[in-house]
Amino acid sequence: MNKVQQFYQSYNEDSRLVKDDYHRVEFITTLYFLDDYLRPELQVIDVGAGTGRYAFYLAQQNCCVTALDVVPKYVDLMREKAKEQSLDVDIAQGDARDLAQFGDAGFDMVLCMGPLYHLKTEKDRNKTLSECLRILKTGRHYRRCLRESICLSSLGSA
Repeated sequence: MNKVQQFYQSYNEDSRLVKDDYHRVEFITTLYFLDDYLRPELQVIDVGAGTGRYAFYLAQQNCCVTALDVVPKYVDLMREKAKEQSLDVDIAQGDARDLAQFGDAGFDMVLCMGPLYHLKTEKDRNKTLSECLRILKTGRHYRRCLRESICLSSLGSA
């Protein structure tokens, strides 16, 4: 188990985006910007999905969602929550630096809102961004918004 997995074994990621006003504003603001790009059947992958808060919102908007996380505990939790909420979300475990389990140009939008601030080397961050761009459909726009140490790589078009 790597350091990120060890950290998240005891961290309550599920409540992070709702635990206080600061984090609720982060969640609501992110949704505000994402909503401009959403349409039914949009193929979206959330790389570093945590416990699925964004992925489940996207599924509720009738997007076709894949949620990926490196932490086994969160993958299991997402599967439980998806079943409880009757949401059709493809959930997988994996590392943002290696998205080989996904084919080239398979997604209309790629969200990467967590892995980049855990990756300490420029090489790992570049590999992650390269992988996100590889699985993004040709002709889509790439947007990268930095807020403090959190990076959102929202790849999609209006």
